[in-house]
Amino acid sequence: MQWFLTMKLNAKLMTAFCLIAVMAGVIGIVGMFSINKIDRLDTQLYENVTIPIDQIGQITESFHRMRANLLEMYTALNREQLLEAKKHADARDGEIEKLSQELEKTMLSDEGRKAFQRFTESGKVFNKLEDKYEALLLAGNRAEAFSLWNGEMNRVRREYQATIDAITDSKLRIAKETSEGNTAIAKAASRFMALMMLAGVAAAVALGIFITRNITGQLGGDPVYAQEIVRKVAEGDLTVEVAVKNGDSTSLLAGIKHMADNLRNIAGAINSSTSTLASSSEELSATSEDLKKGASELSGQTDQVVTAMTEVSQTIM
Repeated sequence: MQWFLTMKLNAKLMTAFCLIAVMAGVIGIVGMFSINKIDRLDTQLYENVTIPIDQIGQITESFHRMRANLLEMYTALNREQLLEAKKHADARDGEIEKLSQELEKTMLSDEGRKAFQRFTESGKVFNKLEDKYEALLLAGNRAEAFSLWNGEMNRVRREYQATIDAITDSKLRIAKETSEGNTAIAKAASRFMALMMLAGVAAAVALGIFITRNITGQLGGDPVYAQEIVRKVAEGDLTVEVAVKNGDSTSLLAGIKHMADNLRNIAGAINSSTSTLASSSEELSATSEDLKKGASELSGQTDQVVTAMTEVSQTIM
């Protein structure tokens, strides 16, 4: 942490802001990744489960309609009605074949592929029995066709329906697993983002307190107070008392206090020197007056001597 303490103020602030930004970016990236993953799985759920279940429903519907057409063949009153019913039954077989090909593309699990294989095999067996049934009716063997319908065809029909149910159960199980997986991903992402947000808030508060203390430590007090002290000193008010913490000798306010004290000492020394100079000037002025007075007296005495000498000289002559 010493490297952070030795940094300049703007570098400290930028480092703190970048750290918070990185944490926010991590939260956003994780959230986007989780959302995209859930979206992808939901798309797979729709394409591989929802649509196939609808296809299974259509296959089941076409199968029962085809069986109804086969019964219509049995109850047909003439060959024309018989052929018409057969035509409808063949159309239902075509629908089942087309839907089965589309359904096969969505069988991605081993369980699903095995169930679809049993479904295909049962369908082939039923189709062979269906062809035999139609041939018997076309040949007029109604009793044998009825026996085939209630016997072997009914047994294979139950097997065929069981394979459809197995495929449906497989799809529903995959749907449930996918849904549970999506829920788990969403919960995990929510927990992670919640923890990261709490960590971000805690980090922001901690960095705010740390940087505030660091800045106030460098200033020695509140920035507004430091600004006011600097303004007063700049205006020449050297009487201001700077409040600093005990043991503080490195902060800005401590430096201002030391500067103010030195300026007061210098100002005091200048005032003292000015007073001394004024006193000396007065003494010198007094001495000058004395000298002037002495010079005047000396001049007068000199004039007297000259006058006396003049008088003595006149007397001698």
